[in-house]
Formats: sequence, structure tokens, C-alpha cells
Amino acid sequence: MNLTEETFEEVITSPVPILVEAFVPNAPPQIQEYSDKIKKIVSDYKGVVRLARLNVQDEPQVAEEFKVTHVPTVMAILQGKLFFNKIVGPSTETAVQKYILALLSMSFGTEVESILNEADQLLENNDIEGSAKLFNQLFTSPKYRFAEAFGYAGLIQCALKEKNMEAAKHLAETIRNSFPDILNVPRVKQALSQVDLSDIENNSDFDVNALLQKVEKDPKDIQSLYDLGLYYHRIGKDEDAINYMFKVIKIDREWNEQAAKKTLIKIFDSLGEDSDIVTKGRKRLNNLWFS
Repeated sequence: MNLTEETFEEVITSPVPILVEAFVPNAPPQIQEYSDKIKKIVSDYKGVVRLARLNVQDEPQVAEEFKVTHVPTVMAILQGKLFFNKIVGPSTETAVQKYILALLSMSFGTEVESILNEADQLLENNDIEGSAKLFNQLFTSPKYRFAEAFGYAGLIQCALKEKNMEAAKHLAETIRNSFPDILNVPRVKQALSQVDLSDIENNSDFDVNALLQKVEKDPKDIQSLYDLGLYYHRIGKDEDAINYMFKVIKIDREWNEQAAKKTLIKIFDSLGEDSDIVTKGRKRLNNLWFS
């Protein structure tokens, strides 16, 4: 929707969190690309967050009301109030995702945000039982669908830590069946990608020494390069895994229905948007794929 003087009241009183993008028409291509990314990100949330676009040239009074001094600017409205900060100037997809998740955490209330933060910390410290108990609390919290989906995503990560692949796959199936509209939300996508990769790796027979010998003999042995990428991801050497997938893409990007690219994206998703490896890897993939 467009944010204008006529729609101002509708936006301000919206029961759904609103992301506001302040822009000017005929912006340079780089800015237009950023705008397109914002639209795509918000669309992934399927109505849980809405986008309102503010043309500052056509609506100077509204722009003044929102204290817009630079375009593009991304801001948000929650429960009739302007969110506490803004993203001024073009930013990254990761930054916009973090901003939206912070907004959603505020809309969930401090209870849900606190549970997620504590559960994540316990999981990081390998307290799987304690983490799982907290994630289970999200099913009895106020009924926000995102909170429930995040609960399942957290339990997937607990199951994977315990190497309980059967439970992880069952939980992943539950998410896909119950929350088909929010599968692209980062926390959910991360958990699902971890399950998919673990399933592929568990069904692969890795003799790493044999694979390395094959690649030494034939540096363009695509299957062996791909299998090495999977192997290194399984043992936590993600940079090596990513590099092997890029080797496959450079040799034949279409191999096995673009398997290397698809697996690479799953690796990125499984690591989460906070990872520097992911930021660099996505940029590298874009440069290579569209060169």
C-alpha cells in the first residue's frame, strides 16, 4: 500500500506491524534494486508484516511527520507508534531481515523474545534438554503463529544436536504442512535447511581420502568435488565446503540440475544471516552466477 495523507490513519492504526519505505521516484538502479529486495522480504512474511511506501515528493507533509531527512529510509510502525530506530540509506538484505525480526519480537511481547534468546543460548552451550523445554513453552505462549513456528524450528535444532534425524525430519514436515506461508522466514528457513543438508549427508558414503585422491588425479571430477563439499560441511568446515561447491559451479553450473548452487544456498541458509561467511558467499555467488 502507499502511505499518503488519505491512508495515514489506516497505517497508524494497523493491528499488524507496518514497514515503511520512504523513497523518491526514478531512483538510480542501485536504489531500485534495494527497494525490490524490501518488497520481496516483506512478501515472505505473508501479511504478518505489511509494507507501506512513502513517496516523499508527492507526500512532503507525511514525510515531515515521519521526520524523513534522507531517502531511502526504512522505518516501522508498531501499535500506533514509530519504531525506535530507522535504516537510513541503502542497506543489506541481512540488515532489513534483522530489523523486521526485531519489530516482530516487539510485537510478540518480551515473553516470546526472552524465551527465544534464552533457548538459543542454552542450545549454543549444548544444554539440549533445557533449550527444548523453553522452545516447547512457545506453544503455550499467546498464539502467534510465528512463535509456534519458531518453537518447531528450535526443536529441530535440538534434535539435530542429538543426532535424532527421524525426529528432526518429522518436525520439519510439521512446519512445512502447518506453516507453508512462512517457510522463508530466516529462523524457520535455517532449521529446514539444516535438516535437508543433514539428510543428504547421512545418505552419502564419504571416504574422504579416496575423494581427495580422485580430485588430485582429475581436478574436474565434479561428483567428487561435490561430495567433498558435503563432507566438509558435515564436519563443520563451512568455508572449505563452500569453496568446493564453487569449484563445481565454475566447472559446470548446470550439473545435476544446478545441485551445487542449490546446496550452496542451503548451506548459507543453515548458517544464518548473521554469518560473515554467508554475506561474502552470497555476494560471491551473485557475482559468479550473473557474470
